[in-house]
Amino acid sequence: MAEPTNSPDLTPTRRPRWVVWVIALAGVAVALGLVWAGVTVTQGRAASGELDRATQLVEEADVIVVEVDKVIGSQVTSELATAAVTARASVATASALLNEAVALIDSSEAGLSGSEAKRGEMLRESAEARLAMMLQAPAILDTNLRAATALPLAQEAWDHVVEADRLSDGAVVAYNRLTGKGVRESMRLNKRAAAKLAQARDGFEAAEQAFPEAAFEAYLAYVAMRVELNGLSMRSDADWIAGRLEQANAAITTYNDLDGKAVAAAKALPTTPGDAVAAGYAAVAKAATDEYYAARRRATSADAQLRGR
Repeated sequence: MAEPTNSPDLTPTRRPRWVVWVIALAGVAVALGLVWAGVTVTQGRAASGELDRATQLVEEADVIVVEVDKVIGSQVTSELATAAVTARASVATASALLNEAVALIDSSEAGLSGSEAKRGEMLRESAEARLAMMLQAPAILDTNLRAATALPLAQEAWDHVVEADRLSDGAVVAYNRLTGKGVRESMRLNKRAAAKLAQARDGFEAAEQAFPEAAFEAYLAYVAMRVELNGLSMRSDADWIAGRLEQANAAITTYNDLDGKAVAAAKALPTTPGDAVAAGYAAVAKAATDEYYAARRRATSADAQLRGR
């Protein structure tokens, strides 16, 4: 049998269905693209917000960092002790703020691009440099505190030494009159000198306990020599009054020999107790101070880049 000439062609009815399906897929792809773009924009905004919050935290921390920096950069004086204690107590707060800022920068990193990514990078450098400063600050501030505590003790002790020397010189002048009145005046002055030397010894021992890194042992050795000289002077006074002139002269001979050694020892001392404290401070704090100022330079450089954006 011949095939019918008007048989239906099924192909056209199938093709539109494929066309429609392809169009539908294209529509889905466009929709997904729009959704992804929306997510990206949202993520970018969130990341930028985190970066802004991180910037605020660094600024909050910097208020503390600046105050700590002022104390660290200050000359060691007796007044520095209180400032060092206050600054030392605030270091942990600054570090916590900076660590939170770094965490936010880490969180925002994936969502940043272009200039915002660069801002995040520089802000991280700024925050991490400040963290490095705060890492070294406690050791420096503790040294500040100990040195500032020792300084007035040592200065007052030296003032007692100077006064004792003045009294001792007066005793020598009075004794050399070789009169009863003069020797009794020598005895009176020597007793006052002995009291001053005792105060000086106590002061230097307290200063040494507060800051043993300073060369207070040289001062203590000098005070010990002055105490010995004072004892010899008082012995010659007592022997003279008692009429034991030979013993008095022997004590004076020993006194004169030791006095020459004491003069040489005094010349070998640091110019002032403050110089001894400064030398001890430099030796103890050098490593931490070097690290601190290296980090400070990094922070300054990062800040300059942030401002120049």
